[in-house]
Amino acid sequence: MFLRLSARVQPTPPTDHHDRPTTPSRKLDNDVLFKGVICALIGAIILLAPYVSRSPGVQDLMRQAYIVGWFALVLGIAFLVQYAVRRNKRRVLDAETANYLEQNARQRKSSRRNK
Repeated sequence: MFLRLSARVQPTPPTDHHDRPTTPSRKLDNDVLFKGVICALIGAIILLAPYVSRSPGVQDLMRQAYIVGWFALVLGIAFLVQYAVRRNKRRVLDAETANYLEQNARQRKSSRRNK
């Protein structure tokens, strides 16, 4: 019985759609994306509600909340821009890291050949 318990396979870390382990920075990026989409959606709903609703009371209420709608929409767009900037930086960094590792591997191969 002791051998069975020690032979258990350790769970693998969660992965994203590229089969790379998720990191805290990727999780934060995904959280920013989620917040951006939700805020922009709330803002758009609040701004469009007076034109869609049939009740005059709801139309009046939503017209009074237009500042909140614009704030939510602008905040959501800001989150989405922040996500795009972070994602772009991460892609550039990943490309630079891959390039560096490739060059380093080439240098090691050439130095082994010269010895």
